[in-house]
Formats: sequence, C-alpha cells, structure tokens
Amino acid sequence: MSGKRRDMLQTIIAALRGQDFGLAHAVQ
Repeated sequence: MSGKRRDMLQTIIAALRGQDFGLAHAVQ
C-alpha cells in the first residue's frame, strides 16, 4: 500500500509540474 501511495504522490507532482505523463498513467 505504501508503494501505491507513493505512486499517487508522484502522479500529483507530475500534474502540478504540468506533465501529462502522470495524468495519463493515473487514467489508465
């Protein structure tokens, strides 16, 4: 569960940075 939480955090950071990479990964 810790890994998943870290993944979510990274996705949020990517979104904040304006990168579609994290968003696309979260959608899939």
